[in-house]
Amino acid sequence: MWHGSGPNRSGDRMRRSIGIHLLPHTTRFSPNARRGGYIYRRYQLNGSQELHDGFFPLLWSGEGERSAWIVSYCQEGIRP
Repeated sequence: MWHGSGPNRSGDRMRRSIGIHLLPHTTRFSPNARRGGYIYRRYQLNGSQELHDGFFPLLWSGEGERSAWIVSYCQEGIRP
C-alpha cells in the first residue's frame, strides 16, 4: 500500500504521523526468502514462519481473541 501526503507548507510546525498496518491473524512469513522485504523480515525469528506476538500482537479476531498483553494494556495502560 502506498501512503503519502503533500509537502508541509506550514513553515513553523512539524507534521507528525503514525502508520498502522493490520494483517489477518492467519498470516505467516513465506518460506521464500526473497519475499517479505527488509521491513517485515527484520521481525522474523530464526527458524519460524510465525509472526511473533511481541511484534505483531493479535488485536482482534472473529472469535474474540486478543494477545494477553493487549488485554492488560487496554485495562491498565501498562505493558507487562
